[in-house]
Amino acid sequence: MLVKKMLRDIIKNIGQFISVLLLSVLALVTFSAFKSEASGGLRRMDKLGEEYNRADGWIYGEGFTEDELDAIKALSAVKDAQLRTELSGETVEYDQAQVVLYLEDENVVSKPYLVEGEDFNPKDKDSVWINKQFAAAWDIELGDSIEVNVMGLKIKKKVAGFIYSFEHIYIKADKDMDTDYKNIVYMYMSYDAAPEFSFIKPTQIIFTTDADNVKSLDSKISEALDGNYSVLIDDDSIFGIKSYVSEMKQHNAFSYVFAGIFVVVSIFIIMTTMRRIIEAQRTQIGTMSALGVKPWKIALHYSSYSFVPSIVGSFIGIYLGMFAIRKLMFVLKKFYTLPGWKPEFLPEFYICALVVVLACMLSSYLSCKKLLRIEPAAALRPAPPKSGKNTIFEKLPFWNKLSFTSTYNLRDISRSKLRTAMCLIGLFFGTAFALSAFFCGTTMTKMKEWSMEKVSDYNFQIAFQGNVDVKAADELSDKYDGELIMMTQIEIAKKKEAPSDDRDACSLVVTEGKNLYGLTDKDINPISLKPGSVALTRKLAKKYDLSEGDTVYWHVYGENTWYESKVGIINRNFNVQGITMLREDFEKLENVSYHPNQLVTNMEVDKEEVLKNDFVTSAYSKEEMIENFDSAWEAMDALIAVFALFAVMFIVIVLYNAGNLSFNERKRELATLRVLGLSDKKIANLMTVQNLWLTIFGVIVGTPIGKAMITAMMDTNGEQYDYAIFTKPMDYIKSYLLVFITSIVTSLLFTGRIKKLDMVSQLKANE
Repeated sequence: MLVKKMLRDIIKNIGQFISVLLLSVLALVTFSAFKSEASGGLRRMDKLGEEYNRADGWIYGEGFTEDELDAIKALSAVKDAQLRTELSGETVEYDQAQVVLYLEDENVVSKPYLVEGEDFNPKDKDSVWINKQFAAAWDIELGDSIEVNVMGLKIKKKVAGFIYSFEHIYIKADKDMDTDYKNIVYMYMSYDAAPEFSFIKPTQIIFTTDADNVKSLDSKISEALDGNYSVLIDDDSIFGIKSYVSEMKQHNAFSYVFAGIFVVVSIFIIMTTMRRIIEAQRTQIGTMSALGVKPWKIALHYSSYSFVPSIVGSFIGIYLGMFAIRKLMFVLKKFYTLPGWKPEFLPEFYICALVVVLACMLSSYLSCKKLLRIEPAAALRPAPPKSGKNTIFEKLPFWNKLSFTSTYNLRDISRSKLRTAMCLIGLFFGTAFALSAFFCGTTMTKMKEWSMEKVSDYNFQIAFQGNVDVKAADELSDKYDGELIMMTQIEIAKKKEAPSDDRDACSLVVTEGKNLYGLTDKDINPISLKPGSVALTRKLAKKYDLSEGDTVYWHVYGENTWYESKVGIINRNFNVQGITMLREDFEKLENVSYHPNQLVTNMEVDKEEVLKNDFVTSAYSKEEMIENFDSAWEAMDALIAVFALFAVMFIVIVLYNAGNLSFNERKRELATLRVLGLSDKKIANLMTVQNLWLTIFGVIVGTPIGKAMITAMMDTNGEQYDYAIFTKPMDYIKSYLLVFITSIVTSLLFTGRIKKLDMVSQLKANE
């Protein structure tokens, strides 16, 4: 009997319960999609890391010996260790793609994952192993030869296998904004296959450990190596790993935030809906109590109203989430390479569904809890009218001067606090999502302008091989009236001899001060660097509490000598974090060599002519760089669409339910107004005006929420990025128009109901 009653009541209030179902679907879709992708990715990374003995620590130095390797192996915290040399260069063919070459004489730590071909053999003198993505991009097959130029030496080897490296889950060429597998190749090769590099000592010791904090081993490693190393880092400083982990943590956070927002709105809808149903069924509840139905059964009955839509919505959401994750991962796998990465079906999905269902049922229970405490005899009688006390608005000094529409709506808002709160919560987040959508579009446009016009204030970029002769580079620079740029990896600290935990891996950019490679301040305005000082990026300055005039300490990877520099300016760069200094200052330093990586110029460059220089690896025009930028930001379009969809859905769902509740609660009042001679148009205007007031307040409060939401989202991308959120007046205008138009259209849905309102029956029903 009670089940049939519940189904009748749900059908009668189908709009509100469909809203709860939709919000439950959205909560579980976002939670399951983001959670399964992030959890599956991180778990897969850890599993493959164990299986292929991925390094936990990387020790860089000017050159290590077998004795030093044995000293590291002797440390109790170290499980496995090996020597390795990392070199950079470019391919002779394939558009002179960037090369990361690893020379090894054993395959113990960070073993490459074989995709196709022969297993990596560190004793094979004739072969090389390259990443599968590069081979696929250029149609390279097993057995083909590949020639590379490293340190001015050309090496040609047969491709024996296609591999993946777990240090390069994410990889991009230095010249690219994002992943383009045509432009970068990493390869593994035996020391025996490269006698040309016999004069180079291994530059890395990579090791695995059981220690929770790799950098806590710094003092023991220093003692074992007698201080003969430059830097110890963990996987948080490995760009390919750090970028991937940051993205997965961001998506994990999204799963909780978005699900939480949808659940909160669901709770408000349920509480307002169930309160109206229960108040309308006061006599029925009293009758059930008088017939001996236990209070807990009545409470369970009304709690089940929200159980049905929330449980159905949750399971639909889980199913759709697993479908949506395939689309999400299709996009992600274009940028990240992790073999066997699949979404996980997690117990947390059921836990989240249980939380959604329990939260909805608890809301229903709280709505009827008060009425269940009333004696059956009292419940059988109509509820006594509420005391007619003045509302807070009636204390306003100008109250008597307000119009009827204003006073009527202000009283209704004050007396319907829960319904008003539901409206405002929905409008807050609806406005926030709308603003986030338009902010993303403007940010994408302005980031392009920032990168392509203020930082890269040139029309052509020419890349050099790693050991370019400085004289030859200078001559080419003079020919094209350009600026030479050097970029390399460094480690910085706030204090001398700082422990590893107080250091950061970042970049050093050496410019000639011609402002073709531009510096910008925190407000993205161009600034210049004075000789004798360095520019420190904003995020690092904030992290170390450094400002202009302070001193920063740094050293180049692979070099043991530390330097100190005065911070002249704080600059901002969205994808390069570190310090920038002038060439004249860098060349004054001891124990470092100046080797520019690129030449930038505003002159027209004949690509075919410039590529004839042996030390030039590639050349790109501004148009090609812009095309690369646009490709890297394609995913932003999907994000804009999602935010816009969420904005409209929130506003429609919340305002429709609020309007529906308001209409049903005020049928007698509206019928009375019609009897008194108010036209349908004026009555509809009463409801529309109230919605507009709430919308205005929702927009005001939702505006800072929108800015905070998009800022927090961008900030979770990782410390290597410093995104600026750009806005323009038109973003606010478009967002507010979207919110107000949706609000007005939703309000107009009730105009027809007012015309159909039966005045006599409503007045009799409430006598």
